[in-house]
Amino acid sequence: MRHPAIATQAALAKALGCKQPQVSGYIRRKDWPFGKGPWKPGQIPTIQRWRADTLRFGTPEKPKAGDTRTSKLREEKLDAEVRKLRAQADEAETALARERGKLIPVEEVKAEWTKIGQRIRNELQNLASSIVPDALTLGMPMQAAAEFQMKCEAKILGVLRAMSDAGRADETEETD
Repeated sequence: MRHPAIATQAALAKALGCKQPQVSGYIRRKDWPFGKGPWKPGQIPTIQRWRADTLRFGTPEKPKAGDTRTSKLREEKLDAEVRKLRAQADEAETALARERGKLIPVEEVKAEWTKIGQRIRNELQNLASSIVPDALTLGMPMQAAAEFQMKCEAKILGVLRAMSDAGRADETEETD
């Protein structure tokens, strides 16, 4: 699914979660690397990281004498804003990767592997009934067919039981 480009400063401000005058100020800066627009939706995480880095560089170099408490509060507020911007950039990158199909929800992966495991288990359970006709065709005596099938089923069930036990052991390790 393709998204249209972000054509206006107001639309960019909405995408960044800030106000249009802020975006206007960013665009006027000499160090603004993203041009005057239009911007691609995929640029949003990069722009948010740029904002965070630009704010970090905009901190006052030295607090004024006698104004240390106010400077300290400003610095804490600035640090909080930078953390917020970095978190927004991370969220935007995750959403973009999910949209592009590079990230798959855990539930979908679990469901897919559950289906695969069930199919393998069913195929293994049906294996003995398909081996016996092949063995008869290759010359196994008919009197030995029933015993041969029981032995095959017992071995296959043993493997399935071992797999189930190992799966249960993995689940208990995850919950501990």
